Amino acid sequence: MWQLSQQPLTIKQVLLQSYVLFKVSLYKMPVLLALFFVWLALPYLVASFVNTGLTDLLHNFFAVKVFILMLIYFIGIFWIYAAFYCQLNFMMQHDADNMNNLTDCPAGTAADCLYFVLKKLPVLMIAFVLAIIANVFGWVLLLVPGVYLMVVITLYYPLIVIDDLGPLKGFEYAVNLVRGNWWRSALVMVVPPLLSSLLVLVCNNIIFLIVHLLHLPVAKTIIANICVQLFLGTLFLPMSAAVNLMQIHNLKLRKSAVSSEPPKVNLSIVHG
Repeated sequence: MWQLSQQPLTIKQVLLQSYVLFKVSLYKMPVLLALFFVWLALPYLVASFVNTGLTDLLHNFFAVKVFILMLIYFIGIFWIYAAFYCQLNFMMQHDADNMNNLTDCPAGTAADCLYFVLKKLPVLMIAFVLAIIANVFGWVLLLVPGVYLMVVITLYYPLIVIDDLGPLKGFEYAVNLVRGNWWRSALVMVVPPLLSSLLVLVCNNIIFLIVHLLHLPVAKTIIANICVQLFLGTLFLPMSAAVNLMQIHNLKLRKSAVSSEPPKVNLSIVHG
């Protein structure tokens, strides 16, 4: 049984509730997951259609065209990524006070979430640039500021989407949430990338053993590795989104006494 906690959570509770949220998102949000998978695979699909390697494909364009194509590609990933947070947050927050079972909760529609995030893309792009500047500045100063800002920036983008904040206000609010809770946040948010890296390592070794035992051609090994990485890369999205959103909820509960806390996003704009 699921119930969105209204009391601060321990690290173990955050991870357990994130796991429940992750599982439900896999079958409640198939459209955005499928779209994310296809978009990740797009460079490989294009390369296969023109019957050439990806490197050769890029060399056929001028540098400006390559830059424009890569920019469109990364903006698309960023767009779907933010829309997933939007839809998952809607599902998590909808009727939270009376929600007994998460699977009974509506998830909104992928189209509504994509449209909502599309309107915020300029704000998100500005936030992306500001985050890069802040992170580089932090690493140039010392190791500690850089590591600290990495945790802040991880929460920065979701906060802009789910709380409908501007770039500066979102960064200020992310810093406020992390202040005094950095270690707790870091320990929680390091789980998805570590788990994903471990799964990639294990799957690649299994593929290597199968190919070696069956004496399969190298080309099939490369294709299998690409497919595994695309699949696990797609799974990383709901995994990290669930953990980050649950940790944001936890930090908000811990900071609930702070009068400067902004209101939650009006979910009606997502639901249509």
